[in-house]
Amino acid sequence: MGPLMMLGEHEGPEDAWGELQLVGARKRERHRISLERLEQGVLLGRYERCGIPLAELNDVSRVHLLLVQMGEELWAIDTASTNGTWQDEARIETTTLDDLDSLKLGDALQLQWLRLHA
Repeated sequence: MGPLMMLGEHEGPEDAWGELQLVGARKRERHRISLERLEQGVLLGRYERCGIPLAELNDVSRVHLLLVQMGEELWAIDTASTNGTWQDEARIETTTLDDLDSLKLGDALQLQWLRLHA
């Protein structure tokens, strides 16, 4: 198995299947993600080798959340993070994400999913 690829490596804009919007006090960015990458799984966390590294956010765990496409559904799986993943007011372990669903990672970051292709 080769080295981990960072999100965006070897992906052109035409490959984007969905968009992840991240908004926090110290972060505001968008990541376009291909279906192939989602089928492999995308990790979010402070660890530098995560597909979406969030090193500057102390409320986010080293490996906080896994996004993975399984069949027709996009799953968000909390990886036993310290400060939790929240949907509305409920702490979640796993959930499926529909278009425009949002999650909160700890107290640091709001995540919103936007599907670009039907």
